[in-house]
Amino acid sequence: MLGEGIFRGLLGREVEHSSGNGTFTAGYSHNLNKRLSMGIDGFYGKNTVSYKDDLGDSKWNVFGGLLNMQYSYLNKTKLKLYGKGGLGYAKFNNRQKEDRESFGALSYQFTPIAIRYGNKIGIYGEFGFGYLGIANVGISFKL
Repeated sequence: MLGEGIFRGLLGREVEHSSGNGTFTAGYSHNLNKRLSMGIDGFYGKNTVSYKDDLGDSKWNVFGGLLNMQYSYLNKTKLKLYGKGGLGYAKFNNRQKEDRESFGALSYQFTPIAIRYGNKIGIYGEFGFGYLGIANVGISFKL
């Protein structure tokens, strides 16, 4: 619903259907001290948008990376509660019939609340907004 409002507002076109794979992410963090770490995140996503007009479907993909800082509110042996924020670059590619368009933009992520449970191998959940998404869950490894 939010995507339809954005496309209609930016492009003046009404969306009939939108589908995609979500955003795939991968990252690496290095602990600076017990509470603060610095890292990188990469992301990739794609989406197909069908419009209620004769101009055709748009096929979008985006990829990019972020430099981030992470702060641990709670850092126990198996339980970690943290937040993070990052800035980077995103590259957008769009194809519609025979037309192709590419452009870059500032990418960002603000994740005020996240949790990780586990030792060397753990599960995590991150909740925020930006290019990495609103909610992420996954598996993490400590080297």
